[in-house]
Amino acid sequence: MPTSWNFELVYGPRLAPIAGLAWDGAAMLFSDMGADAIMRYDPREGKASIARKYANRTFGIAFGPEGELFACQEGGRRVVRMMPDGSSSVTATRLEGRVHNHPRFIALDAQGRAWFSDRHHPIPAPHLELHGELDHQSVLRLTHERSRRPHAWHVERMTYDTQ
Repeated sequence: MPTSWNFELVYGPRLAPIAGLAWDGAAMLFSDMGADAIMRYDPREGKASIARKYANRTFGIAFGPEGELFACQEGGRRVVRMMPDGSSSVTATRLEGRVHNHPRFIALDAQGRAWFSDRHHPIPAPHLELHGELDHQSVLRLTHERSRRPHAWHVERMTYDTQ
């Protein structure tokens, strides 16, 4: 067991958080909230470049079964699905008629469902006075309703004991 580690700086230093690691098979994607971008670090080239601009306070990211990238946009209070061709779409944003809070971390299961944490955030989202916040912080799950409509998503609460 090693007693010390040698780390190499591959990006930064940055003042804002770096988050949301996701491997695309050749490079590591991560969120840079300060740059408002999703970055891509290519270990063969030894440098990072912008993969997606205007990320809207994206924190957590994860790849889906069709190569799409799911991103938790705390700033927009939504989870978006970014396709390999550069297009993107918003998934379900309402739980029982109310806009969910601030998605933070995300993971996808074997069925392609997206599980994400939905917390209260100290930085208010735009138009919070219009949409309010849920009275709980919990884990929510997005399910793609392909059988009913090809672009429809359903969100449901999965935890009731989260603080």
